[in-house]
Amino acid sequence: MMRSRTAVALAAIAIVAAACSSDSADEPVSATLPTVSVAPDSPGAHTPANGSPAGPELPPDTPGQPSTAVVSATVIAEVDEPISGVVAPNGEFWLAQRGGGVVVLDTATGVVGDTILDLSGLTNADGEQGLLSIAVDADNLYVDYTDLVGDSHIDAHPLGSDGRPTAGVPVLTQPQLFTNHNGGAMTVGPDGFLYVGFGDGGGSGDPKSMAQNTSTLLGSIIRINPTVGGPSPYTIPADNPFADGVDGAPEIFLIGARNPWRFSFDPTTGDLWIGDVGQDKYEEIDLLLAANGAGRGANLGWNHREGLHGFSRDNSPSFTDPVFEYRHGGDPGGCSVTGGVVYRGSAIPALEGAYLFGDFCTARLWALSISGGTMEFTDLGVDVPGGQLASFAVDSQGEILMLSLSGVVSRLVDPTIPVAVPSPDGRTYPTVGSDPAAVAARLVEVERLLRSTDPDDPVFADLAHEQQVIYRTIGRNSEWIPVILAATPDDLFDSVQLEIEARVSIGGISNAQPPETMPAWEIIEPLPAEALLDIYKQAEVDTGIDWTYLAAINMVETGFGRIAGLSTAGAQGPMQFMPTTWAEVGVGSINDPHDAIAAAARYLVRRGGPTDMARAVRGYNNSAAYVDTVTAYARLFASDPVAFRAAHDWEIHYASAAGDLWLPVGYRYPERIPLDRYLAEAPWSMPPELPN
Repeated sequence: MMRSRTAVALAAIAIVAAACSSDSADEPVSATLPTVSVAPDSPGAHTPANGSPAGPELPPDTPGQPSTAVVSATVIAEVDEPISGVVAPNGEFWLAQRGGGVVVLDTATGVVGDTILDLSGLTNADGEQGLLSIAVDADNLYVDYTDLVGDSHIDAHPLGSDGRPTAGVPVLTQPQLFTNHNGGAMTVGPDGFLYVGFGDGGGSGDPKSMAQNTSTLLGSIIRINPTVGGPSPYTIPADNPFADGVDGAPEIFLIGARNPWRFSFDPTTGDLWIGDVGQDKYEEIDLLLAANGAGRGANLGWNHREGLHGFSRDNSPSFTDPVFEYRHGGDPGGCSVTGGVVYRGSAIPALEGAYLFGDFCTARLWALSISGGTMEFTDLGVDVPGGQLASFAVDSQGEILMLSLSGVVSRLVDPTIPVAVPSPDGRTYPTVGSDPAAVAARLVEVERLLRSTDPDDPVFADLAHEQQVIYRTIGRNSEWIPVILAATPDDLFDSVQLEIEARVSIGGISNAQPPETMPAWEIIEPLPAEALLDIYKQAEVDTGIDWTYLAAINMVETGFGRIAGLSTAGAQGPMQFMPTTWAEVGVGSINDPHDAIAAAARYLVRRGGPTDMARAVRGYNNSAAYVDTVTAYARLFASDPVAFRAAHDWEIHYASAAGDLWLPVGYRYPERIPLDRYLAEAPWSMPPELPN
């Protein structure tokens, strides 16, 4: 993996000072960073030894060291033309498609869920047109799209009781001159206002001179305060540079942009980073410091200049300089910058505070960082999967997703971080033989020992784990069942038969091939059995739903709450509620066992319980095998108290392509990883090999 860390002053495509206008790509030039003027009496100001007042201050150094980062891109999903993504207030990740759809994406598993918005009848995904971006605040989902004749629309979709968008309300329409340079970036800023980028209207070289015309929104980034349901669709922030409308359009925040395809605010500093797409030679990155108003009233210089090089006329000291540019055909090279985001996640400390961006044509991933007052460039050595790097997004954990217009969604990861797997602390994977008669004899022995051992004795948990593994093995070898039942004494027969019946049924819930990746879960300690039993029985008092059904669902869904993490369908919490269902019956926290179990009981009542529990359970999961499994475990818990106590001590097992893996408490990984990588860290998770 090759990467370079080069001060911009040494790069062939480096930035020149504002006064320079040379077009020589080979001329060595130096970088300049924006500064903050600090008044002598301002907080943190200092007075030099000579007594002169404090002067301009440079931005602080980037905390991380991108040159040391070892990163790669992991494909997590394939979706038609992904173009923009946001974390919604309800916790879902919403992914916009250029064709007009907005879907729910489980970023942990890559499962694409519901389509929550469909604008396909309002737009055409053609050239630089289509649904271009989405943004969200506590009340609305905002969409930026071009209509069927090519004009730009900003609409607000108020969020309903389930946290998902409802019918759209027009906020702003901007006529377009040509089919290209529509901008498309949109975000809610740190101040709560909506920022939208518009290109210069298209054509070559800004033929209508829109970018320097303050009477139009073209060639600018605007800032407005949407007021959905108010007397007007939006209001103007009082400190916008032309708020009074006298010298320019009141919506304008800054001007002189050619096509600000993607821009973003640093969530920590509030600084504004813009990737402005160039014309024939230069692509640029602009950094507008929050301490200077984040670019309020700035002029980026197009079309007088492209990057820092004269285009239609001479440069001007009044223009705000980019902090980085690169030349078409140069090094690193490219043809269309894709502005990115500042990394503020936790999985890759070397990138902390670095600005990540790339190029649509090369799909190469780069970073900018600040060191000693110099902007430094790092090639991260990553070719974004799918090419056609259209956009970046940030998931709920602050980690970075790359969106390829070819259809690939990938995540930036550190491939060297070890899997979080605990030591088994001397415990071993139970051994089950291959002779059904011997297995039957040991099963009877284990069942007897469970009934004679104090549940608080550590031996009880080991016996319960062995019992679990035996039943899982029998479930995979159904031809053993007659031998097992024939060897089971009468006093244990009903319990053993119900355990086997449940195990066979649970195997029919999913027909999917065993996965070759590990799940994005965390395995945690559940509440004690007695505490859970109290919660189940209180819910029974409140709703009439027998506690045994609640316990069975809790066990089947998450091992009594051991599995923390989203399901492949996007369900969450110990009783695995979808957000829409939780909005219907949930009170409190979806992850709290008390609240989740109580909500499950209410949900079962709404679906037919306690009168018709089969119907109610089918409402929980529309699978006959699921109903049979829950019913069998409920009958077992009702008839055999030891069965519930033993099942509570069962471990999490994961049916993978490599075998039935044991995941103990402490397993934790934020995304799916290859089996071989996990097993290299935790070989004891595999079933033991039997002697020949």
